Amino acid sequence: MRILFIGAGVSSTSLLKHLSELKLNENVAIDVVDSKNHIGRGQAYIEDSDVLRANVPVQEMSLDKDATHYERWLKEQGYVVDRFSSRRQFGEYMEDVLMSIVRANDNIQVIKDKIEHLDYDGQLFHCQIGNKEKCYDIVYLGIGMLEYMDPYELKGMENFIYNPYPIIKELKDVKQNVAIVGTGLSGIDCLRYLLIERNLGKVYMFNRSNELPAVRGTHYDFNFEYFTRDTLLKYVQDEQFTLENVKSLFIKEMRYQEISLELFERKSGDIIKDLQFDVDHPDTVGKLEYFLIEFNKIFTPFLHLLSKAEQKKLFEEYQPYISSNYSPMPREVATHIIEWLQSGRLEMIEDLEKIEKKELFILTADEKQYEMDVVINATGTNMDITSTKEPLVQHLYMKKLIEPHHLGGLKVDSHYHVVSPKYGVIKNFFAFGELTIGMTYLSNAVFDIFDMTREIAIEIKQTANNPAKNKKTD
Repeated sequence: MRILFIGAGVSSTSLLKHLSELKLNENVAIDVVDSKNHIGRGQAYIEDSDVLRANVPVQEMSLDKDATHYERWLKEQGYVVDRFSSRRQFGEYMEDVLMSIVRANDNIQVIKDKIEHLDYDGQLFHCQIGNKEKCYDIVYLGIGMLEYMDPYELKGMENFIYNPYPIIKELKDVKQNVAIVGTGLSGIDCLRYLLIERNLGKVYMFNRSNELPAVRGTHYDFNFEYFTRDTLLKYVQDEQFTLENVKSLFIKEMRYQEISLELFERKSGDIIKDLQFDVDHPDTVGKLEYFLIEFNKIFTPFLHLLSKAEQKKLFEEYQPYISSNYSPMPREVATHIIEWLQSGRLEMIEDLEKIEKKELFILTADEKQYEMDVVINATGTNMDITSTKEPLVQHLYMKKLIEPHHLGGLKVDSHYHVVSPKYGVIKNFFAFGELTIGMTYLSNAVFDIFDMTREIAIEIKQTANNPAKNKKTD
């Protein structure tokens, strides 16, 4: 049996780690295919500046059931262990984990290439790798994020940096009079590189809403009393699983854990004041942040059971409150931003309406115009597979092997089998990660991915042991 992994980032490395521990049969051969720069690193952890920090503590980033695995690896490499490592260090660790798996398993090989076409005949998958035609019994799609959005249609214009990564390459020649569009974690990466490593005098950040992510607080462990898997299962069995009941249970659990609902409304619009509150109250905000992590673990497997209308309502009305507290920045990063805002090295401008390119870029915000030499795109990634320019996803969509999920990404069932408009549920085609947001919800942290891919590994092992039974599609 032959298995193909497309992509070699966090989810693929996690899945391979589980498969290695489960001891697949000797007749199973696995090819792991990704571009040279992304092997073992994915897109998020490529070789880049050390000012780019992971926003999750070291103790929560192990690709191992031992939570100290990453921390011990850092010490073994001679790195000083802070609460947050650089993303480059984590990429180095992940690559080391992957290559250790490959060295220990003769049936796993890494191929540095890019797959742009994948076809399916109802049983086997066919693709070209290099100059060879290959076929596979099982495919795992773990390519991570798609290309960046381009909401102002500036791609290709001179001095517009469409994708800022790797930052040490794309931003190395940026000088003064620069605008970063987007205030999420990518925008913060660009900001830190320009002000710390490049030592620019001033940077402008633009967005439609003048908000930054929350600040990482104190770690908390939770044992939920009311918002539990058993309670949600009872709702499902009694046909009472509705968004309103989920919301009521969520609020009941928050009150039981003595977390104020007012924390969701703490943003005042004054960025310095908002960041300073989080910095000064690490226990308060940390308790909310880790409450949401526990909530996500319990709720995610049930999300798809809500009606489409209620899922849409969740994402439109409630998701912004959750998201703003779910991927917080490190405290060190927040204190730097406060200092830069106070000193005038950073100016944040909200209500961005449009960007035009004349001799310079003209950014219109709050009825004012700003002239900029360089515009850096940090608006986030495109999650619409119907409009993506990513060749493989585009090909799969055109061949009707994948279909869009109404919340973004592609549709998979509750076991991460790809749902095809042509073949239905394809039991030997798995997908996981950012592309499966409609099923995985907020589960994009390393510890989430590592835990959740074990389920896929167990099924792949069962399929490999009994291939005839599992090749059929529904």
